[in-house]
Amino acid sequence: MVITYFNMRNKFNDALAIPIEAQEEIDRNKIRRKNPDDLKAYLEALLADWPDKFPEAGS
Repeated sequence: MVITYFNMRNKFNDALAIPIEAQEEIDRNKIRRKNPDDLKAYLEALLADWPDKFPEAGS
């Protein structure tokens, strides 16, 4: 059912020539290339501050 829904939605958007995203957004993402070293540094900093234990829900 879900696959059929998304198939119908894709065909509907194609038939009406509805863009998936605005062209400006597509162009901006093409220009913006991520540096793998920046991502690695971000993830390392995130893990360094990761708590050993999270608070219990409702406390």
